[in-house]
This record gives sequence, structure tokens and C-alpha cells, in this order.
Amino acid sequence: TLDSMVGYKNEKYKDFGWFAAKVDDYVNWIPARISWFVLSMTASLLPGYSGREAFKVGLRDYSKLNSPNAGWCEATAAGALKIKLCGPIWRDGELAQNFWLGSSYDREGATYNDIQRMNQLAIVSTILGAILFGVFIWFFGFIPLIGL
Repeated sequence: TLDSMVGYKNEKYKDFGWFAAKVDDYVNWIPARISWFVLSMTASLLPGYSGREAFKVGLRDYSKLNSPNAGWCEATAAGALKIKLCGPIWRDGELAQNFWLGSSYDREGATYNDIQRMNQLAIVSTILGAILFGVFIWFFGFIPLIGL
């Protein structure tokens, strides 16, 4: 989170923040895509969510955000909950009115109930992800990314 804490829009910390942001982009490249898959799979298992929309919207809309990784989870959540997220945002100094993650026919924005549902989706996804990771380690007997 150094890029968020220090930022790289500031001249004093520009190089430091830029480096932190690039490291963050590379380190989280694989986990962001795994999250898209696990969130979509979890949405398929829970009643009231749409796994198909989560998968489709995540794949279609992930690149709308400037970050190479943030859009995967945000777009997937929008699809799973069947809502549109983000909305009008500032892009290059101008207000982009038609900027949404999600399907055009879904309602705009999240309610308190949507936040509760997202919490449930996140908790169940975390449990499912831990189980899948445990099975992966058991099957392969090691963690190839860190050489243990």
C-alpha cells in the first residue's frame, strides 16, 4: 500500500511512489485474477448471487479501471450482486458520466443490503479460496511461488 500511502503525484515522493505502485502491480497480478475466479465460483454456489454475471462482468469490465488489478474484484462484485458500481468518475480532468462496472440493465449503486451481501460473498470466498489453496498444496506438496 505504499503507493496509496505515499502517492506518486507528489514531486518529493514521485520515484518512490512510482516504484511501490509498480511492485504492487506485479505482485498482485496473479492474486487479482484468482480472486475473479474464486468470487465467480462462490457467487455460483450462494443463493441470490449470479456466478455467470460475476464471471462475465469481471472479464469484460476489469480493464475500465486504471489499475491492472483492482478492476477484477470490483467488476466481479458488481456482476455477482447484479448492480452497477463506480458511476461517474473523474478521468483526465473531466467527469466521465457513463463509467460503470456492471451490466447496463442493473441498478446503479449499492445499498446497505448490498454491502451486507458483499460481506457474505467475501467471507465465503475467503473460506473457499483457503480450501482450494490447501488442496493445491496437498496435491503438489509445495508452494512453487516461494520455493518451500
